[in-house]
Formats: sequence, C-alpha cells, structure tokens
Amino acid sequence: MSASTWIIFALVTAVVMAASVWIYRQRESPGRGRSWLAVLRAASLALLMLLIFDPDLPGGAGVRGPAARIVLDHSLSMSLATPGGASRWQAALDVVRREETSARAGVMLFGDVPRTVSPDSLAQMVPAAQRSLLLPALQAMAEAGVQEVLVVSDGGLDDADEVRRWLPRLGLELRVVTIGDPATNRGIVELSAPTWAEAGETIELRVGIAATGDPGDSVLVSVLDQGEVVAQSLIATPAEGRIGTGVLSFDARPPVEGSQVRYDIVLEGGDAAAEDDLRSVYIDVSDEPGGIAFVSFRPDWETRFLQPVLERALGLPIRGFLRADPSTWVRGASGLRTAERASEDQVREAIAAADLVVLHAYGENAPTWIHERVPTIQRLLVMPAGQAGSAPLPVPIGQLVAADWYLSDAVPASPIAHLLAGLNTDEIPPLPALRLVDEPENGWVPLMASRGRRGGGYPVAIGGTTGSRRWAVALGDGFWRWAFRGDAARDTYERMWSALAGWLVEDQTIVTGGDAIAPVLRVVARDAPIRWVTTGSLPDSFHVTMSGEDGATVLDATLTAGSDTLTAPAVPAGNYAYSVRTFSGAETATSTGPITVESFSADFTRPRVEGSRLEEPVISTGSMARGPRVPLRTVPWPWAILIAILCLEWVLRRRWGLR
Repeated sequence: MSASTWIIFALVTAVVMAASVWIYRQRESPGRGRSWLAVLRAASLALLMLLIFDPDLPGGAGVRGPAARIVLDHSLSMSLATPGGASRWQAALDVVRREETSARAGVMLFGDVPRTVSPDSLAQMVPAAQRSLLLPALQAMAEAGVQEVLVVSDGGLDDADEVRRWLPRLGLELRVVTIGDPATNRGIVELSAPTWAEAGETIELRVGIAATGDPGDSVLVSVLDQGEVVAQSLIATPAEGRIGTGVLSFDARPPVEGSQVRYDIVLEGGDAAAEDDLRSVYIDVSDEPGGIAFVSFRPDWETRFLQPVLERALGLPIRGFLRADPSTWVRGASGLRTAERASEDQVREAIAAADLVVLHAYGENAPTWIHERVPTIQRLLVMPAGQAGSAPLPVPIGQLVAADWYLSDAVPASPIAHLLAGLNTDEIPPLPALRLVDEPENGWVPLMASRGRRGGGYPVAIGGTTGSRRWAVALGDGFWRWAFRGDAARDTYERMWSALAGWLVEDQTIVTGGDAIAPVLRVVARDAPIRWVTTGSLPDSFHVTMSGEDGATVLDATLTAGSDTLTAPAVPAGNYAYSVRTFSGAETATSTGPITVESFSADFTRPRVEGSRLEEPVISTGSMARGPRVPLRTVPWPWAILIAILCLEWVLRRRWGLR
C-alpha cells in the first residue's frame, strides 16, 4: 500500500479500537476482566481492518507455492490450423508436454474465465472460449505466489495492453510461446439493420469487416434472401485492428409465409475461419405493418429511452412522429426514414393502423383531430403534458405537484404485479413531480410513490379498461431519469413500461410479430443460452422445441416460469424453427417462428500480439517493481489468528459472566 493508504489505515484502526475500549468501559456491565476483553476486541478489529486494506506481502518463505505455472489459451482461435496441418490447440499441447515439470501441478486455461485443469484432461478438451483474457489468469498466478509463468497462446489477446501495464505490479516474469503463423482471415464483425420494413421499401444494411494476415485489397459481400442474391458490395479490406464499412441496399419483398424474413450476409472467397464469414439478420416485412404509433408533442429524453423499450418488449415495428412546431412533423424512433419530415396525413394513418398508440406530452395544445380520435383508440398509453388542461384523457388527472417522489417498495395488486415483484427501489432516483389522483373504479395501479419516503403512497400510473378498450395514463414526470441512471433504476424503467405495454396489447390480434411468447433475440450468439419473453399474462410453464432445417430436433424442454423471461439451454449453430406452448393448467397459447444461432465469434479476427511485447513490460522501475507479491487476504494465518481471538473473547466473556 502507499504511504497515504497506510495513514488512512492507521486512523481508521485507531477509531475502531478506541470505540471497542469505550464500549467495554461505558456500555458493558462492571465486572472482572473488562480490560483484557477490550484488548482482545481491539486486536480483532485491528486485524480485520488490515485484511480489508489488504497489503501485499513479499513472495517467498512462508507463502504457499502455485498450483500451476503454465497458462494456456483456450479461445476459439486456437482451433485454427497451423502450416503443418495440425490445429493450434494440438501444437500447444505438444508445448505443454515438453514442459512436464511446470505442468505437473496443473495447467491454468485462460479465455473467458481462468480455471485450473489437470494436464491429463487436456487431450479431451477443445478450445471454446469466446474471448482471450490473459490478465485474470496472471493475477491468479501472482496471488498464488508464482514468480515465473509460461504463456502458450496464438497471440490473439483481448487485453494485451492491460497485461503490460499490470506485469510490474504483479511481479511476474513471463515467457511466451506463440503458436502458429498469422492466419489470413476476414470476418463480419459489425452488422446493423432495421427491425422492420414495409414491402417495396429500400432496406439498408451496414456491414463492418475486420481482417488479419494478407486477405487482399477488397472483399465481396453479398446479401441472400432464401439463397438468392439480392445485393452485393465490394468493401475495401481494412488494416489489421481496423474495421472497414460498407452499405448494402435492396428492396424488401413480401414474405412467402409469416412476416419475419431472414437475410444472410456472406463474405465471398475462402479464408482460415468460415465461422465468421456468415451473419444473419431478421427483418419484419409486411405490406401494411401496424405496430406502435409513438407521437410526441414535446420531444425530450423520455422519447429517447421509451421508444426502444417498447419496441424490444413487444417485438412490433414502431413509427415515431415528433412535433417540431404546430405545422411540422418529423419521423423519429428506429426504423426506416428516421429524421425525415412527415405529413399530418401520415400521422393519422399510423394512428389508425397501430396496434398500440403512445401519446407523449399530450395536452390541450394537440391538434383537434387528435382530441377527437383519442376516445376511440382501443390500446392507448398516454404521458400527459404538464398542463393537460381539457384534453380528453381516459381518467381525470390533477396538476403536477413538485417534490421528491420516491418509489415505494410494496407492489400493489394488479394484472402486472408478478412482473414487477422484487424491484430494488433503493437505487431509483425520485420523480420530480407527480399528479395526485384517486384510483378509478375500473382502474389499477402498477407502482406507488411517496413524498420524501414519508406518508401514504400515490400512483405513478393508472391502467384500466372501458369495455373492450384498454388504456394507461402516466402520472409522474421525468421517468427518463430512471433509465438515464442505469443498473437497477434502468431495470425498473424497462420492466414497468414493458409490463404496461404488454398488458395493453394482451388478447389483441397483432399482425406483425406480437406472439404471446417469442425469443428475445431472433439471432442468438454462439454458445449463448436462448431467452424467451412473454408479452401477456404469465403462464405456469413453457414447452419449447427447436428443429433444424433437416427436421432433427435439437431442443425439447419444459421450463417452469418464474418471471416474464426464461432461459433455454444453448444449441449448436444453425437455422431453426421453434414452437413454444404455454400452460396455465391447460394449454393457453402456441407460438412458432424462425430463429438462428450464429457460428460467428470475434476471436477469429483478433489482431495477433507478439510475445516480445508482453515480455517487456511498460514499467520496470519504481515502487511497483518489487518482485513477487502476495495479497494478505490470500494467506491463511491472519484468518486463523482472527478466528482464534474472536473465540477467546467469546469464551472469556461467558467465563467472567458477560453475555
């Protein structure tokens, strides 16, 4: 530790030791041995503070030796072939066998997470990690008291610069064996596409290419629709460590079946790794998609955060319209033609066709035709303006009351209460204003808030039904602060609005993508579990089956529901058709559709780092270059002394009549 840290440690320790002595002298009952007990308590607290501050000990005598001295790359790129024909992994195992003495105690694999394995088990393993993180393995070696480490890798490291900066602090001496020659490879590392499109409209796919070795000056990229090439573009090959970008444009054709169209993006020409030459994307294509109409009369941060939440939660295309002035509309949200000017007729058509209408900052200043249309909208979410005035809202609302309105822990009974259970409200910032209204007879409340965490709670939103119509009205202002904060606050933001939107469209016939349950992502990353989400009422269980293009079943599982999202095991890469059945006592719904598990991994195009860069650390002088160091917390004797002192104090307290 530094001198300033030692000073802080001394001050904190003095305070806690003085507190323990004061407690025994002032708060404990008078009796025998109080001074000795105070000393024992102070000693235990001082030792505990030392363990918390965790200074380094010099490696050597008295420190347990390492369990392994070899760290071996276990990432996917180690499966590539060497010039001799064998894989890099096999060549690495030959190096490990030659280092029999160092490998005898075990070999540490590094990739996503470091782990130690027996050398005898390496022959049955295949490299599978998606990343090559060397630093966590070296930190584990340093904590074990190792002084010399042999790194066996192909050089494709994620954290080479971090390793160089940390080596002097770790006190390790590295010897690096680099396996294989640099491979010539290209891969599609970036892919951006709209989530939906109208049939006949132009779709633009943005593609990013990375390359290693000597792949040539350019690469031909093709877009395939059911095996037919619909677009091609020649993209310049970037330098190693860079990304070359290109745009592929084509017209969306109406799908033969359903609305989800899979487009395959392919790199032409062979290279070292075929797994990253093919990427897929699903786009919702239909003649007249309804989806979500998001109309904002005062664009602000709320539109920035709420639109993508609704789009992800419902899986529906979203048309956004932002009112710039009384006569000007601009397209917002994700999708086609974002930021283009729109006419009032286009806004009318979007609202008329939408499965869910969201009105943001809606008030008396909205156009007259909006006021006339609101009472007839069947699925409506309203976020009123500060001065809603006489706007025809589904429920009467009051004026905004400015204060710090903190979310309450208790979740009221409602149709979506099960989706909001377990929220962490301690980290959620307060709403700056709230409308105080009484709950209507035909309404319900998702969450409550109280002023300054005191007194009774008031609704932050109200949902309700009027005949076959469903509506929800937000009563708070500044919900976007939750999403802006991140972590638990953003989780609350997404869960509340996703649950409200799911309830609004529940039991409604949705034309484009509104299945009762569907995969969270249509394209799943390699070796990743598959997550499913329900947009309606939570059933008891789900039965999921997935079959490949050859008809073979790769997944047949029944999953018990604990929330609106559940996870199925990972399956091999490929294109699949899924079928999901939900049960609430009896079967309640069935959803089917396509899904793809990618073979892509960024590990194949990671730039090669030569071993000499790692063996020559950036910092080699000063207080950090002190030889091998071991953190105090990794040594057993301080913990043994602490436990002994605490036990002795407990025994003496009872022997001398203290509780």
